[in-house]
Amino acid sequence: MPIQFPDFNRISFDEANPLLTGMSRGQQLMQNFMQFPQELRAKMWANQIAQVQAQYAQPMAEQGLLQAKQKTEYDPKIWESEIGLRGAQTGLTNQQSKYYAPNIQSEIALRQAQTQGVPSEIALRQAQAQQAQQEANITQMKGNYFKNRLMGNSSQGNMPAG
Repeated sequence: MPIQFPDFNRISFDEANPLLTGMSRGQQLMQNFMQFPQELRAKMWANQIAQVQAQYAQPMAEQGLLQAKQKTEYDPKIWESEIGLRGAQTGLTNQQSKYYAPNIQSEIALRQAQTQGVPSEIALRQAQAQQAQQEANITQMKGNYFKNRLMGNSSQGNMPAG
């Protein structure tokens, strides 16, 4: 016959230390007693807020429903216009790069000429002439754009900013 050893159950901390458990519970009781007025006041305010919200629950629900309907109706239109705007901005950037790129090229040529020892006055005059030509082109484009807009022809590309 096998020997059976006694099975001792583990005891909890509360059972092992009744004095410490009693002291901590007494301290918690005093803290709860001191916090009671603050908690009561906070609950009263929460009830007052809930009463006001209950008065306006129906209009708020109707407004939420209206916003949901508008969101489903207008979001695709907003996305579509956003895509169109991005395409227009890309087209404008591409169109402007045609007119501003030579201006940048002239500045690069001026700097290269200065580093290579070419008299800077000649290179400066060439760069200024190129820049003046570019500004004249841009002014002419703006004039054409506004003339087309006044005439009602909006099929002429975008106006460059500058």
